[in-house]
Amino acid sequence: MITYKHDQEGRYHDLIGDALGAYNDQFTGVCKAEHFYVYIIEKDVLVAGLKATSFWDWVTIGNHFYTHIDHLKDMVDQVYRHFADRVQGIKVQAPEKKRFADFLEVGFKHVGTIPGTRVSPDWYHADLITIPVPRTHDADVITTTEPIEEYQKKIDGHMDTFYQESHVTPKSGVLRIVATENDRLIGGVTCDLYGDTIYVSWLVVDEEYRGKGIGKTLMTMVQEEAVKQNIAVIELGTCEFQAKGFYEKLGYEVLMTRDDYPKGYQNYSMAKRL
Repeated sequence: MITYKHDQEGRYHDLIGDALGAYNDQFTGVCKAEHFYVYIIEKDVLVAGLKATSFWDWVTIGNHFYTHIDHLKDMVDQVYRHFADRVQGIKVQAPEKKRFADFLEVGFKHVGTIPGTRVSPDWYHADLITIPVPRTHDADVITTTEPIEEYQKKIDGHMDTFYQESHVTPKSGVLRIVATENDRLIGGVTCDLYGDTIYVSWLVVDEEYRGKGIGKTLMTMVQEEAVKQNIAVIELGTCEFQAKGFYEKLGYEVLMTRDDYPKGYQNYSMAKRL
């Protein structure tokens, strides 16, 4: 007998992630994340820094700050040259037009915009495929695959302030629902909660049990919980080899499409307004 239950204590967290990873690896090969850090120092003071992470043939710009757009150009140049022979490009998202305009100025191209809600901003997405001619460095640039804690703490603090000023709602919780049979995991969904938005991070159903409505039941339970919590929208991302058609049947719409993420496949950002 199949049993559905909430898993707030995270007992099945790793099992869900491992199962989804094993499925994805059939199409992408085994992927491991690589982190890269750039710090710019002027007169012994940190004036810019960022964290970049590569996965699925792309690099994502994470927490960052800069005091001048030339610093941003320098950092993006360092990231591009570190990963250039291994990835399709660099991607970034920003919840504020001025910050997004800075990334466009250094060479990124607008891919799409995910609409916000009553309490959350729009998110602007962009990719960089080729790097403009780099400028001459006038400062000390440190690159490393391990964070320098003193600098990273300052960068994270700047990012927290930026998000607060941009009205970005911090993560407020996790919703995890699993399907089991004889205490064996056969399906699960993991979601992150951000104010009035739920983001579906992972959804997986054991291959032996696909086509039996388990995925639909899990997503229905997510929506029921969303309604209870006055959630405005459920968002998710899915690949060409995953479940776009399944989500469309449940009422989700494609808001943005990114090519070659991972290489050879389209990636879709989807949402359902409640």
